Amino acid sequence: MQSDESTLWLVAEDSDDDFFFFQQACSRLNPPPHLQRANNGLEAQSYLAGKEPFNDRAAYPLPSVVVSDLKMPLVDGLDLLAWFKHQPCESGIPFVLMTSSDAQSDRDRARDEGVDDYLVKPGRFGDLVETVAGIWERHSIRYSSQTTALYASSWSA
Repeated sequence: MQSDESTLWLVAEDSDDDFFFFQQACSRLNPPPHLQRANNGLEAQSYLAGKEPFNDRAAYPLPSVVVSDLKMPLVDGLDLLAWFKHQPCESGIPFVLMTSSDAQSDRDRARDEGVDDYLVKPGRFGDLVETVAGIWERHSIRYSSQTTALYASSWSA
């Protein structure tokens, strides 16, 4: 259960090892984001859509950022991205693909589907820490500012 959705990241990652290292890198941020893991794209869709077992938004709030692997079972990262960009919950939530694929065709399709960031997974832990810090700087702060502005405009109405 997460209490502060402004720092909640949904991480769609099927590899236990990759998620462990991502989690460790995020723990170096100050403050670190809360991470909600989806083991594949289908589970991420269920979370984002608020379907069972994620239908309690108090316990499973919408994330401030979605970080997804590309190659996953059931629904891959590109199909998750295409689905996500057509959902009402998408408004303002950045979607980051973080993958081992540096293929131009994957980059092109991701761009065409509206990805906010396409990052190749680094091979060194120190580089991964820098990568997650970049996600935090580019996307978490931007989302928090948009959310604050949205709430402020609704208060003044």
